[in-house]
Amino acid sequence: VERFVDDIAGLTTEMLEHWQGVVPGAPEMTRLTLQIAGRCFFGTHLDGTDEIGQAFVDVMQVNQNRFRRAINPPLWLPTSENRLFARALRRLDSFIEGLIRERRQQSETGTDLLSMLIASRDEETNFSLGDAQLRDEAITLLGAGHETTANALVFILDQLARHPEVWSQLREEALAAWDENGPTMADLEKLTFTTACINEGLRLNPPAWVFGRLAIEDDTLGECRVPAGTLVMMSPFVTHRRADIWEDPLSFRPERFLDAPADRHPFAFYPFSGGARACIGKYFAMMEIQLIIALIARHCEQLERVNPEVVGWKPLLTLRPIDEVPLRVG
Repeated sequence: VERFVDDIAGLTTEMLEHWQGVVPGAPEMTRLTLQIAGRCFFGTHLDGTDEIGQAFVDVMQVNQNRFRRAINPPLWLPTSENRLFARALRRLDSFIEGLIRERRQQSETGTDLLSMLIASRDEETNFSLGDAQLRDEAITLLGAGHETTANALVFILDQLARHPEVWSQLREEALAAWDENGPTMADLEKLTFTTACINEGLRLNPPAWVFGRLAIEDDTLGECRVPAGTLVMMSPFVTHRRADIWEDPLSFRPERFLDAPADRHPFAFYPFSGGARACIGKYFAMMEIQLIIALIARHCEQLERVNPEVVGWKPLLTLRPIDEVPLRVG
């Protein structure tokens, strides 16, 4: 885990060396989290990150369009949308399959997650994953390991840029968290206010804004009967903005996470879902976000939204900002 801290800190520091004037927050966070996923999950440097990132956006946009429509054309029909979907999938497949070939050719098992998946064997059957299964697992890791985290980061930075007094307090905490020998995992425990700001950002704009759960048996929600096999949709975005749960729910108030009431319902705040199907990458994502936000704060005394009047979302499979979130830094 400590190695991940070093990798994340190193890549973030490299990004910040080029930060001056106005920077596009959304593309910058997407590039950074892709590079982090490449380094930590696959032990590689990702080239063409803009193309890979766009491929994910295209796939999600098409999936979202198909999800919203009652009737969809079959994917083999050469509509413009289907052709876009096929091109994006080919780009993703080509990238991941190249990584798999590279790992299989190595004489020793690497320490990255993909190498461990390739080397893994079922204890009873000695079964190993084929290339198609490895590709699917790797694409899931790459997508889940960068896209939602990038969106979370840019929404949090957007809020911090609109609240200079909060940014000043966060920066003071980050500057005191470690010296030239840091950061380390232990240093992250000192970032209490930073973590509160992150949680408040996730409350207002959870990237996983809606998802479903399948009822495995008959159930009841309140007075509503839920037959077995029913797909139940839930939305953290809606829950996190309910006035009967959160005081002044539309305001950015990190202090609400510094002294949380003991009787707060466990599903009043669930940006990573919950229960048995909670996000398995929650702790890695929080570590990554903490490090990146703190490192940006240590580097940038000034953080301002260039066009503060722009507020909005692109509700795809994940929640994305409507613009590139241009930030003035200094």
